[in-house]
Amino acid sequence: KYNSAGMYGGAIMMCDALIDGNIISNNAVYDGVITAECGGIYNCDGTIQNNVISNNTAVLRGGGIMFCDGIIQNNIFSNNTAGSSSGGLGYCRGSILNNTIYGNISQGQGSGLYQCNPSVIKNNIVWGNSSSQLYNCSAPVYNCIQNWVSGGEGNISSNPRLKDPLNKDFHLLSDSPCIDAG
Repeated sequence: KYNSAGMYGGAIMMCDALIDGNIISNNAVYDGVITAECGGIYNCDGTIQNNVISNNTAVLRGGGIMFCDGIIQNNIFSNNTAGSSSGGLGYCRGSILNNTIYGNISQGQGSGLYQCNPSVIKNNIVWGNSSSQLYNCSAPVYNCIQNWVSGGEGNISSNPRLKDPLNKDFHLLSDSPCIDAG
């Protein structure tokens, strides 16, 4: 928590090991020429799982994670901010499975996922992000994506009925359309 870097990876950079069970929060990346990328995890190709990645900031792009090509599963990405694109995840090319991607912000496209292609994007909740939920990504399958009409198999666009996301409780309510839908 509360780390900062000048150009890349406010919290973790170029790590190909397992990143599991961490709170990666309130990290930032800044520099004087506004090219800073990725407040959270940058260019890590190991498995990223069971983490809370929230409230990270990048001046340019990649609030949460960026250029991570391993398996990304069972994480919560929330309230990450990027100046231009990819508030949550950007340029990831591995499997993106069973994540909640909620409330991320970017001034441009893809506040949820940005240019995650080619990736397997499956069984995620992508909701409440400030601009397009997915931008220029592989076709998602069996996800819950806000306002989604762009194809892929088994996707739904019904409100996932999260318990209290504004207070960081991302559990599903008993009447959620996401239960047993993946």
